[in-house]
Amino acid sequence: MTEQTACCGFEIDTGNTPPEWVHILPAGTFRPDDGRGPWTNDDPRGVIARSLKADRRMPIDYEHQMDHAPKNGKPAPAAGWIVGMKPAPDGIWAQVEWTERAAAALAAKEYRYLSPVFTYTKDGKVVRILRAGLTNAPALEMAALAKTEDSTPEVDDDVLRSALCIELGLPRSAGADEIVEATRAVVRASDPRRFVPADQVEAMLRDQQESTAAARDQRTSEKVALAVSSGILPPALRNWGAELCRLDESMFDRFVGMTPPAILFQEQVKGAPPLREPVADTDETAICRQLGISTETLRRHMPDRE
Repeated sequence: MTEQTACCGFEIDTGNTPPEWVHILPAGTFRPDDGRGPWTNDDPRGVIARSLKADRRMPIDYEHQMDHAPKNGKPAPAAGWIVGMKPAPDGIWAQVEWTERAAAALAAKEYRYLSPVFTYTKDGKVVRILRAGLTNAPALEMAALAKTEDSTPEVDDDVLRSALCIELGLPRSAGADEIVEATRAVVRASDPRRFVPADQVEAMLRDQQESTAAARDQRTSEKVALAVSSGILPPALRNWGAELCRLDESMFDRFVGMTPPAILFQEQVKGAPPLREPVADTDETAICRQLGISTETLRRHMPDRE
């Protein structure tokens, strides 16, 4: 990760015409008078290569207005464009194409200093030059920029584009439109709920609930019918068994598993007359004993008898 800042200014020797080549960055280790830094320019050729890649011209503005424009909203016209760089024993020099207005201002000595903006690593090594500004108070200008830029990470556009292309499976020559469309496709695929109409989602959930309820009713009907045909559940308690199964299927399963066939209604299953007149309380007591519940709990779930 890199950070960016404005450096100390270099006096421009204008004479009667603006110079084509200007000193833009010192060699070795340096720091401005305001105490920031130190920074190190120990690889001037590498700095130049990274600064001039993709044949981009770097702007020179007035008083670093390009950096202040987002806050003050004022225009940020260019005073010139850096079209080349070269290393020298005293650092890096930049070849500049000045605008007509800037050339006149320099000839009139309205501006005397050039203050570069560059990125650097955490240990202070200069990475590349971004731009520069004409100024008459470079030290003060640097202090002002330090408050807003020193901790701002610089993202390399080419590195970001290459990383996106790799992740999206696109060729590195892909254009911005292709990258944007591929990114949107990934977003749509990863979160389909954002793109499915709400009424379709509601209908899907409703169908799922109805299907689940139908399956539960089918299981209840089959389980109760099997319990009655096996003699475990007397026909008179069919409705109670169905209600119990719907409310608590696991409790119904325990009841069926714990009650042997015909143990309570042995005589009815064999077709022989009962030994005694059936009494509801006796049946309820036996059922409650098998289930391990109270008669009050059983009666709350039993259908009303005529």
